[in-house]
Amino acid sequence: MDQIKISKILGKVAATELNGAKSALKKTNRTSKRLQFKEISLNKSPFPDMETLLPSLEEHEDPPLFEVGDANISEYLNEHGYVVIRNVADEEDTGKAKEFFWKFLNEQAGMDRNQPETWKEKFYQIGAPSTGIINSKGIGQSDFLWHLRLLPAVKQTFSQVWKTDDLLTSFDGANLFRPWHREGWEKYKTRGGWFHVDQGKEKRGRHCIQGMVTLFDATPATGGLCVIPGSHKEHDKLISEAPKSTTGDFILVPPSSELLQRRKILVSAPAGSLILWDSRTIHCNCPSMEMPTMPTDDMIRMVGYVCMTPQKLASLRTLKLREEAFRSNITTTHWPHYYYPSTVAAPNMTDNDLDAISEAQAALIGIDRLQRLM
Repeated sequence: MDQIKISKILGKVAATELNGAKSALKKTNRTSKRLQFKEISLNKSPFPDMETLLPSLEEHEDPPLFEVGDANISEYLNEHGYVVIRNVADEEDTGKAKEFFWKFLNEQAGMDRNQPETWKEKFYQIGAPSTGIINSKGIGQSDFLWHLRLLPAVKQTFSQVWKTDDLLTSFDGANLFRPWHREGWEKYKTRGGWFHVDQGKEKRGRHCIQGMVTLFDATPATGGLCVIPGSHKEHDKLISEAPKSTTGDFILVPPSSELLQRRKILVSAPAGSLILWDSRTIHCNCPSMEMPTMPTDDMIRMVGYVCMTPQKLASLRTLKLREEAFRSNITTTHWPHYYYPSTVAAPNMTDNDLDAISEAQAALIGIDRLQRLM
């Protein structure tokens, strides 16, 4: 998969001046359909030579855990480029989230929660098997993602980081690791080593804080998010090392970069945690570092990506496009205040009713700000 080319196409789509939000949406939908098939065609690691750079089990250390509202969250994030906040979702919240996730998997990929054999060959219908990323079939507007976005502690934490309650949410996707330790399933283990940042050379300084809510414990036995602590402070260095032809916000770290020799960690976290990281932080997801011990009749990783940024950063045009994206079940990248669609809705999805949503949901879409600006 040519990620740089994809980012370039998405950037051009977002920058194109169109007559009205609806016509813009139609054009981006056509582009998204073409991109979707490129994205989900992965069945091998796109960066096979990089897997030797993954964190080592011998050097693994659990990161510190912060409680919701801890005054030191922002300080740790600013210093290390990532932070873990536990207990944003309780057992009931995570249980409900799993039900919503399985509902999506069943409806859009035919994966039956009680029949593991149905999990094997259908992943490509919803995402990239080699990385576990799910970004198609309307996942960005699914009940699963909206359940996580509307958890009070999730917004509270982003509000604390940005020092405002007026936030937009991303319409991003999810990630899923299958039980590759099941007999004969070794080929379903994800691949790692694709270290990158999600902020390009046109954006310097802090522009975005990404996030995910994990439904299972993230441990060396499950794999999960890997980061190079403090690497957000080296963004300018990375930009200088990237190919001059690089455009967009997805930047792979060149294999020759000294940055890849620095300490890497798997971000361990208990179920129900929110993990945040600066978009300039070098990261990827990595597979299990040791043989899993959990049951083989369940997934070993389920996370939902949630990013929030201040409403004031979005243009009027972006707000209009976001409203239409919600209505039409469009999934986007992690950027809330830019409109970068990634894939379109599934054919069996019906349009969302803007009159049926809660005030909190409308605010995260940006409808309240759009109405004030119109």
